[in-house]
Amino acid sequence: APPGTWAAETYDAVGLIARAAGTTSASGEVRSGIARRLVRTEHRGIARTLAFDASTRRVRIPDGIFLYRIEKGRPRFLGPFGDA
Repeated sequence: APPGTWAAETYDAVGLIARAAGTTSASGEVRSGIARRLVRTEHRGIARTLAFDASTRRVRIPDGIFLYRIEKGRPRFLGPFGDA
């Protein structure tokens, strides 16, 4: 089956979490360590770079326009607007 509509964005979000988890210490509590590091972590994914604004804890979205093409009745992700 083809990837779902949000597959690329989901992959990137999991990559961001994995990057934050990879920087936690084995001796500390993992959940709180990930939470603290997540807002300071930046991850260049396949669809976009994901990062948080440390002061507001909101997602930074520098470029949020993506193109999809409908092929055989299903959306196909083409990439960021500037790259597609």
